[in-house]
Amino acid sequence: MPIIPISLDTTLEQREVDLLRLLARVRLCHGHTIQELICPTVNPSTRTRMLRRMVKAGLIWETTIPSPHRDPKGRPVGKAPTVYGLTERGYKRIKPMEISGGPFPYEMMAYRAANAAKAVEASAVSIDLYYADWIGSLLEQARRHPSFVGANIQREYVIRSTDGSILQTIGALIELVFDRSSAASPTTGPMIAWSPIRSHAPRQVIVRYGLDIDHAGRSDRWFFDHAVMYRRIAAANGYHTLFGSPVARPLVTQLAAHAGVDSSVTPAIIPVIIAAYDERNARLNELITCWLGAWDTWHDGWALFSHFVKTVHPEHGVMWGDYLAVNQRPQTGKTIGRTPLLASLFGPLDQWAVATAAWVPPVASDIDTLQMKIQSNAAVPLNVG
Repeated sequence: MPIIPISLDTTLEQREVDLLRLLARVRLCHGHTIQELICPTVNPSTRTRMLRRMVKAGLIWETTIPSPHRDPKGRPVGKAPTVYGLTERGYKRIKPMEISGGPFPYEMMAYRAANAAKAVEASAVSIDLYYADWIGSLLEQARRHPSFVGANIQREYVIRSTDGSILQTIGALIELVFDRSSAASPTTGPMIAWSPIRSHAPRQVIVRYGLDIDHAGRSDRWFFDHAVMYRRIAAANGYHTLFGSPVARPLVTQLAAHAGVDSSVTPAIIPVIIAAYDERNARLNELITCWLGAWDTWHDGWALFSHFVKTVHPEHGVMWGDYLAVNQRPQTGKTIGRTPLLASLFGPLDQWAVATAAWVPPVASDIDTLQMKIQSNAAVPLNVG
């Protein structure tokens, strides 16, 4: 395992660097997510020692939260899980490694400041953990495919207008980059490949999602206004300006096919809305209604909807969960069709399973440290009536 010099007082192993870079993007993680993404070939006791060493060094923080399991009287049962996040010191260690550019600037990464309150609100942690678990499940499957090049992730992605005012805050911006000419996954390198390159090659396939999780602090009005802003920024071509490329055209074509319609517009981002679960799907239907109302009389307002229970496939995670592709068009009205997250972009599930079955976690290799100029979030000129 190569040792990577970060500063005069700290040296980090490849796995530790991988963990810091992951936490900077997803905010915090369960131990089991770290095991799956960063330490898949490592004994859990070795992982625990690594985490303790990093906590002691002040690179990450840890806290326990109430067990999600309850007895018949509603009391927590079982061991309280531990979660981990990035400290300011940990952020400073990886900052020279990050490449800043485009819509994923590294100064926007998530860490807890040195003077922040030590107590972490349990409700906020539970929301952050769902984002982290969903993103972790997606990354774990994506990296297994031979054509996977890398990912870009940013929690709480803020889009501003030219005057600096906030237009929209997306719960998590997620970009996956694939290259169809790639025949095999890399055998060396980091556990998760990040893709900082903003000028993608023509042969590359780009998938970009805006993830938002339903929770108690978000009303129907919030989701309606959020959908309206998606429409307004799309109408001003703002997402294409920010991201520099649309999502893969075949993905949009296949989402439309799942919904039984044609689609003439290729968006730069596809919203993914995860609703709280109830047996009658009432909350899911409410959020779909909000979306359709916000896009009424407009066109090609694609979004994917699901709820907590349906997003996860038992073997292939959220990549192959059950989603509803929702679209509103003046000619045909609302259209809804069932689809996995990538539709049929890489074939049906059985083809995906065959393509990813031979994946082996890469062997750690040295990391090139890069010092790049900091670039802030791009502003979007937005003109609306």
